[in-house]
Amino acid sequence: MVAEKRSSSFYIVIGFFIGLLFPVFATIVAIYNLDTDETINLPFIFSLHLKKPLLLIIDLAIPVLTIAVYIIGSRQEKLKDYAKQLQDLNEHKDDTLKALNLELEEKNEDLNKIMYVTSHELKSTIRGISTLTNFLKEENAEEEKLHLELLLQKRIDRMEKLLNAMLVYLRFSNKTNNRTNIDLNKLFKKVVLDYPNVKFHIADNLPTVYFDVKKLSFVFRELIENSIKFSVDDPEIEVVSEILDDAFQITFRDNGIGILPEYREKVFDLYATIENKDSHENIGAGLAIVKRVMVEGDGTIEILDNPENNGTVFRLTLKK
Repeated sequence: MVAEKRSSSFYIVIGFFIGLLFPVFATIVAIYNLDTDETINLPFIFSLHLKKPLLLIIDLAIPVLTIAVYIIGSRQEKLKDYAKQLQDLNEHKDDTLKALNLELEEKNEDLNKIMYVTSHELKSTIRGISTLTNFLKEENAEEEKLHLELLLQKRIDRMEKLLNAMLVYLRFSNKTNNRTNIDLNKLFKKVVLDYPNVKFHIADNLPTVYFDVKKLSFVFRELIENSIKFSVDDPEIEVVSEILDDAFQITFRDNGIGILPEYREKVFDLYATIENKDSHENIGAGLAIVKRVMVEGDGTIEILDNPENNGTVFRLTLKK
């Protein structure tokens, strides 16, 4: 506001002086050409202006030119503001387009990956079902038939899990604006009720984070279920937090079989498997979705070294 007032005053003063130059110049010319012995003073100049219509008209130029210069100057200032706003808008538009293009490329890459992995896994599963069906047509002992039927059911279950995992992955791949403040103490109290057979050690000073509550609940449940799946003894899970300058870190530690260093990146790949297909099915699908959710929420997930070599340690980082 101060800048605008100064700008307006500046143009008013400039316009006034420009307008004043015209009658002053005209008065000097008139006096120079005037043949009189009268004393030239302010009353004389005033009366001269009243007698000379041209000088009177020129006098009127003072407010006219003042207003004109003010209007022109104000317009220039507004044009500069409009140009600056247009430039900022174009820059913002360019940034938005770049962000949208990057997001579109990521979506296309995800879709290509899903199509490749899904077609590969479905072909493999269908081929296995076909082979087992042919074996069942042959004459086999009753015990052998039961074994083949069990393998066939496993293949069918695998196909169902694959399709469900693909649907969940696609559902959680979309960015949403459903973020809200989440008290992790309350959230964990609600989540652990679904796992009565797990022994939890949860810190009582967990922070409040800004995230999508449904997606974060999914992340916690997936990590808990992953711990249960790979537990040797009764599953135990410890949850602690650390507050950084610009982020919160949540650490999960379980007592399972752990993950070897060479598999710590692979488990976050879509449908990655590090065990035999008939022992631990699709262990990478859930973790791939977890990583996707964290990335979409401007967070990260990683597997840390465990000096005690007992279980797996996941660390989530969420921005403040």
